[in-house]
Amino acid sequence: MCNESVYRILDKDKLGLNPNARDEALPRSDASTIVQRLLQYRRGSHLHALVELLWNGGPRIGGVHSLDVSDFDPQDRELRFRHRPETGTRLKNGNDASHTGGDGERNILLKKTTANAIQLYIEAERPALTDEYGREPLFTTSYGRAARSTLRRWVYEATSCRWSREETDQNQCSGNCDPDSNVCPHSYYPHAIRRGAIVNHLSGGLRRERASERFDVSVRIIKKHYDPRTEQDRLNDRRKAVKDAWD
Repeated sequence: MCNESVYRILDKDKLGLNPNARDEALPRSDASTIVQRLLQYRRGSHLHALVELLWNGGPRIGGVHSLDVSDFDPQDRELRFRHRPETGTRLKNGNDASHTGGDGERNILLKKTTANAIQLYIEAERPALTDEYGREPLFTTSYGRAARSTLRRWVYEATSCRWSREETDQNQCSGNCDPDSNVCPHSYYPHAIRRGAIVNHLSGGLRRERASERFDVSVRIIKKHYDPRTEQDRLNDRRKAVKDAWD
């Protein structure tokens, strides 16, 4: 077992050691299966809380890495993303005062099931510790704040054949993949969950402008990279939204 500091240096993504991880959008059906199996077998675990958050909130891994326990409000089911470079965490688009050309700071609403998963993780599994800045990271290991590479490994494990399907195709995978050394062919990159989450929200009727605010991505980028729906799909979604507005 490697020390957490080793994982900070040996980032397998940067070294190109994850050829099997899939980068397409995670389908809603697969996401539902993974969430339900984690709920059944790993309820309140770091895997359960992380996947619930990624699928419902769609944050980048850097955003997850930046979260503290105090950023989570279980009563209002709210999660706050803040740019704190002076204490070791950053958001991709910074904030208005950071001269980054963007503002990644935002508050998002969580589903009840997602908020419950995070709260249970905090109460039942999260190591109660602070980082070198006196902050209480939301996702931790015994060494401190979970590194981005650690969060990615958790995603690979959570989306592997262990949790993604009832039966494993033995021609593709043995069913005994080790996320630390051999990424499962069924596993997804975190970005695939983010992309799937955005698509799922758009398909559910969330307007691109609102999705832009929730996921910290421009409307132009959403249209170009995160919305693979066909024109017919978009028409059907608009039709449903219009009928809902009538009601």
